[in-house]
Amino acid sequence: MMPVYPHPIPETRPPQVPVARSGEGPRAAGTGLSWLAGGPTLLVTAWLLVALPLLLAGQYRPWLAGALFVPVAAVLLYGAARLFAPSGHRWPALLTVLVAVAFTAVAVATHAEHVIIRRDPGSYAQFAYWLARHGSLPIPGDLEAFGGPDPALTLESPAYFQRGDRI
Repeated sequence: MMPVYPHPIPETRPPQVPVARSGEGPRAAGTGLSWLAGGPTLLVTAWLLVALPLLLAGQYRPWLAGALFVPVAAVLLYGAARLFAPSGHRWPALLTVLVAVAFTAVAVATHAEHVIIRRDPGSYAQFAYWLARHGSLPIPGDLEAFGGPDPALTLESPAYFQRGDRI
């Protein structure tokens, strides 16, 4: 009887993807860009994983959240090392960083620190102040919690959402 395949079938293996080391050309640029994009996201995630449970328990303190943040961030960054595998070429990564640096320079040159109490930036500043001092939500619905009465500040403004006597 004659075999179906007259020639032996060569053994096939998946291609080996080389792992780039720091400073190894185009792949290192792609890896660096991956860390620039994903690293801050992981740090924010680590902060929220620590701060939100403390806040919900009414025990939020900046020093406590900071102390717990460090090990959680280290675990997340270590675990994400495989996600930021090297890929791509050098020029797209470098041009992306160049555009980000240019926009950052424009933002630094033209920044403004104008906070309107009745709109979102003002309410964020007020909530941050309250959380840093008291470590819990909700906020009592009186103007003393926000530094006292002000003609421009009412709790019915678009930036605040009052439920009963709480914000």
